[in-house]
Amino acid sequence: MPEPLPKSLQDSPRLDPGLTVLVLVLWGAFAVARLFYAATEPLWFDEAFTLAVISPVDFGTFWREVYLDSNAPGFYLLSRIWTDIFGRSDLAIRIPGLVAIALAAALPLLYRPPALSRNAALTWGGLLFIWWGVGVFLDGRCYPVLLALSTFEVLAFARLLRTPSRSAAWLWAILSSLAILTHYYAGFIVLAQGLVFLGSARGAALKTWPVGLAFLPTAAWILHHSPRLAAYSQPAVAWHPQLTLDSALDQVVTLVVNGPALGVVFIILLLVASLILARKDNSGSRPDRALVLAAAAGWAGLALILATGLLKPTLTARYLIPAVPSVLLSLVLAIPGGKWRPYVFGGLMMIYALVQVPHAIERLGRRPNRASYEFETVSKALSKSQITDLVFVWDHELAPMMDKASLARVGGVFFDRRHRPVHVRPLVVDRDHDPNLAILAAATGSKPGIIWLYNRQGRTAAARYAPDIVAHDPSWTCITSGSDTVGAVGCFRQKALNF
Repeated sequence: MPEPLPKSLQDSPRLDPGLTVLVLVLWGAFAVARLFYAATEPLWFDEAFTLAVISPVDFGTFWREVYLDSNAPGFYLLSRIWTDIFGRSDLAIRIPGLVAIALAAALPLLYRPPALSRNAALTWGGLLFIWWGVGVFLDGRCYPVLLALSTFEVLAFARLLRTPSRSAAWLWAILSSLAILTHYYAGFIVLAQGLVFLGSARGAALKTWPVGLAFLPTAAWILHHSPRLAAYSQPAVAWHPQLTLDSALDQVVTLVVNGPALGVVFIILLLVASLILARKDNSGSRPDRALVLAAAAGWAGLALILATGLLKPTLTARYLIPAVPSVLLSLVLAIPGGKWRPYVFGGLMMIYALVQVPHAIERLGRRPNRASYEFETVSKALSKSQITDLVFVWDHELAPMMDKASLARVGGVFFDRRHRPVHVRPLVVDRDHDPNLAILAAATGSKPGIIWLYNRQGRTAAARYAPDIVAHDPSWTCITSGSDTVGAVGCFRQKALNF
């Protein structure tokens, strides 16, 4: 039986009305913005990749595509089942993410640990919902689902630390296994939580050993997938810069606020002010040990993830999402109790909301020359021109190791969805030679077309040779989606060549 909570940790009998109104207003504003983005923005490249993976009619091809990718299989399976029922429009692909983010925000209230006050749970949920603003990870990828699973996992882990029973351990283990099958980097958080559990519960933790069976399916899949993962870890195909201590700190700042470092300064000032107010009123209280350990385990897992990025160039900011619930929980726990606490909670959420405003304006402003790594726009234009043959160039560090059939499926995914299939020839271009010439030479057929997806800031052919099809052959007409740095160019032949 768990020890009774000290009086200073017992829950408030009701939610603070002002704080509740603030959370509802912020949730409503961000929900509208997220829904608008999900319904109107073209799919960015990774979302198009999801669409290509889940679209094959037969499950054999589907599982082959899942294996060939570097990501865990959980979200692909969920997305396949969902879209088989509700269709594969842009919005349909993104609806699971919309639902998952709402669920992540509601979980702290729906499955609230006894030592977490209702106001603290409401604030934690509010932060989870507005974290990272509009359109960064509200997409047809695994990250919203991963956030929801990671939040549920932290809640289950806090309960396990307080009551180390087999039933609590089974719930944590199942959620942990599902999180890893959604994104492999969740394993670092799970590892840290397991070590904290063993160190804090000791004998009681050892008695829960049968829950290790919950990880067997995960271990079996990772063993099966490991040869493909090893191929993705080759230095020659690394597409993320290797972390330094400075860039690792930048990743932490991005994780906390996804905005300017000034946002972190405001958060620190707010926390210092709350401590001063609590001391002045003599109203501070020590947070519950289980909650503190749960948050600390997340930070320990985050340190492990960052360490991998220091050793190999394999890390980008969105891979840190499994640590987000723990980081945001630690901010909530850092605010001491007292009559000022709801106001400080409100101030914390306002800081988070305000640092998202510039990003939200940028996304909703629809600037035509904004860098956008997507090719849905040019695919639609080429589909209307009724091309029959497409040269598809994914000018990326990973392209040389990609399966050609997979690249062809990605290149034609928007044509297939519009029931206007084309013959796709995937072309891997050489960074040392002008790709414009190679692409034009490959563009054959009765009505040829070209899609060249580029990022001129990477180790790509476009970094040396700018996309300029028309300058090399004026018989082509091209449109561009994105900026001169990041985007896609789509071309079709306007007239036949005269020889």
